[in-house]
Amino acid sequence: MPNRAELRHGLGKHKRAWIVAMVAALIVVVVVVSVVTLRHKDPGQATSATEKVRSSKKVSKSHSSKKSAKVQPSKASHSSAKEASSSSSKSQSLVGLEFSASPVLYNGEDVDKAMDENRAPQNTVHDSFFEGYFKSSNIVRTGTSSMYVYPTDEHYYAANGYIHLRDWRIPYTIVNGRLETKQWTSTDNTGATITWELQQISDVKEVLDKKMVARANNAAKGRADDGTEPASSQAVDQHNLTSAQLEHWVRAIIKTGSDDYADSDYQLKQGNVDGYAVVFEKFIGEGANKYQADWEPMYRVNADGYLEAVSDVLDEWEVISYNYH
Repeated sequence: MPNRAELRHGLGKHKRAWIVAMVAALIVVVVVVSVVTLRHKDPGQATSATEKVRSSKKVSKSHSSKKSAKVQPSKASHSSAKEASSSSSKSQSLVGLEFSASPVLYNGEDVDKAMDENRAPQNTVHDSFFEGYFKSSNIVRTGTSSMYVYPTDEHYYAANGYIHLRDWRIPYTIVNGRLETKQWTSTDNTGATITWELQQISDVKEVLDKKMVARANNAAKGRADDGTEPASSQAVDQHNLTSAQLEHWVRAIIKTGSDDYADSDYQLKQGNVDGYAVVFEKFIGEGANKYQADWEPMYRVNADGYLEAVSDVLDEWEVISYNYH
């Protein structure tokens, strides 16, 4: 039978074995709990390395698509931009716009006042005023509604905010489809400075076009520009007119363009200039002043036997009547 010392030794040995077993069991429990916890962890937080790579690729692809969408606009967007550009270009075009041009200042003074006080020729506005419309990108049709002044097609071009017409540079802009210009100046044959103004108007295109067609038709039929039939033209040699016949022809033309014509308002005399029979005119009617004191060459018969007049607008001769009347 074991003594007390042996019993005490045996109990101590069993106690140590139990403690080791308990510690081992505790370790096993901790390991098992850890494994279970990892396996059942929230999938949203336990993304694998592969999933992270896949996710990264998706994000990269999505970003690339967005970037491509910005760089490559849709066809509809591109078409809209093209239409907007075309509309803007049309709104800046001069073609079809109608206008009138007239002197407003004479040597810096209001032209009407200058004429009233005999500091400007009485015909400054009357002879210089004209109307027109931009027929195409390089042709402008000009003229007036006056019966005896017929339209003329002239060349022009527009560049860098200026309309280049004749020897003028007319500053302009187009705002909401309307023509807006600034005043410009020119010098007449006496050295005076004339300030001009151009304004957009309406209803002149139809008038000028009708007059141009009428002029062509009359010429084809051998009529005068105003459509009148020649009086006894068969008996008149237009290449060899008498002085009386030439004066009669000139006065008939003046009369067609005046509402209150009177023979006594006009003095006419004839001469020969550069081989042409020329009629000099001097206006002595109401409103005449010192600027009308000199005789001015106004009419002549050209080599074809047609009556021409000096165009104050173009400063050159133009046919105003084809047949004597």
